[in-house]
Amino acid sequence: ALSNPPQVGEEIVYTIIIRNTGNVPLNTITLADLLPDVVIDAADVAALSTVVLQPQNAAGTATDTEITVTARYALKVADIDAGAVINTAVTTGNSTVDPGTTVTDQGGTTFGTDDPTTTSLAQDPLISLVKSITGAALSTPPQAGDLITYGFAVQNTGNVTLNDIQLT
Repeated sequence: ALSNPPQVGEEIVYTIIIRNTGNVPLNTITLADLLPDVVIDAADVAALSTVVLQPQNAAGTATDTEITVTARYALKVADIDAGAVINTAVTTGNSTVDPGTTVTDQGGTTFGTDDPTTTSLAQDPLISLVKSITGAALSTPPQAGDLITYGFAVQNTGNVTLNDIQLT
């Protein structure tokens, strides 16, 4: 799970269910995630190459009709700045009855849709300022006109990019 607010490098874990919604078995299943830098679990990729997804029956009780795949994506500054990660995956499979027939589906948030999965990211803009004396030429006792030099450290302590920072 992501922290609140999320931080760069934290991972979104996607659970992708590939289900045969047709009426013939499918094999040679592939999965491509359209979001750059998504990492699909290697064992799941290997399983896709050997699995045969059976068609569902009218009663909805058939087994081996789906496979679950896990994918991970590490958040980037641009994702948090945008306030969301929008992701879509595409799967293909070949008919075992007619190996020349390939079926394709773009994943959605339900089996009947092709809408992308959107993960909203809380934005938390924060800034901190530390003022310190870096030097002083003071009389004894100090007098008007004595020189004090100050240093300023400005730090982005939030999770979004800050622009046009001014020190006044």
